[in-house]
Amino acid sequence: MSYGVNSIHEKLCAELENYIRAQYFGKSPLLLAALKEKLRAEGVLHREPYIESSPAYKTVPNGFSTINLPDWLRQFFLRLGAAGLGVYLSPFKHQIQALEATTAGRDLFVATGTGSGKTECFMLPLLSKLAVEAHDAPAMWSQRGVRAMVMYPMNALVSDQIGRLRRLIGDSDQKFMEIFRDVCGADVRRPQFGMYTGRTPYPGSKTDKTQDRQLAATLKSIIDSDDKDFLSRLIADGKIPSKAHIAQFLAALEDGRHV
Repeated sequence: MSYGVNSIHEKLCAELENYIRAQYFGKSPLLLAALKEKLRAEGVLHREPYIESSPAYKTVPNGFSTINLPDWLRQFFLRLGAAGLGVYLSPFKHQIQALEATTAGRDLFVATGTGSGKTECFMLPLLSKLAVEAHDAPAMWSQRGVRAMVMYPMNALVSDQIGRLRRLIGDSDQKFMEIFRDVCGADVRRPQFGMYTGRTPYPGSKTDKTQDRQLAATLKSIIDSDDKDFLSRLIADGKIPSKAHIAQFLAALEDGRHV
């Protein structure tokens, strides 16, 4: 069987035609015969397929080795890339340009196509901002506060990106924190992040113990499940909250405390 575009298109058309015949004209052979050629006509049930080619974006091999950044910050990104945390050592040219521009204090507007790595155009500058403050202004960094806010048009995008942050900043092997503290200072605190959508348990700063306990029970049932392969996949996909001590977090949550 061929798996080319045309053969797949033909198969899809045939399946749809068969469904229409069986569902609506199976008991009327005369009507089915009259419509047989009509169903095949382009524009009735289908159109000819459109094929879109994605452009190839220019990569910069070992781009973080030559990027115009302070040496310590360059090493920060090189080590993140070597640790396999989702920072790629040969990024696209426009991703390097975005990081250089924002680190230099310039505003940025990114307009590129699907598959061009737009996420890195703000994720890398975000990491740079956190590292620069922790490295250059440790007293300021020691104070908790909102450093960046990312807004998305759809909750699905938020869920996808929170998973990426969990795998990067909240990796279970603590690789990020080891690199972050080696580069920015042994005593710097951990960067934190959160998600605010309809899936956030409840709004506002006042706790709701009922919601807290329901969330704790849900997470505990997943973590204590006998299906460890399923749990491993959830963690690998960033679907479980990143907590250094998840058992302590759940115990506090059951008591309405967010630690």
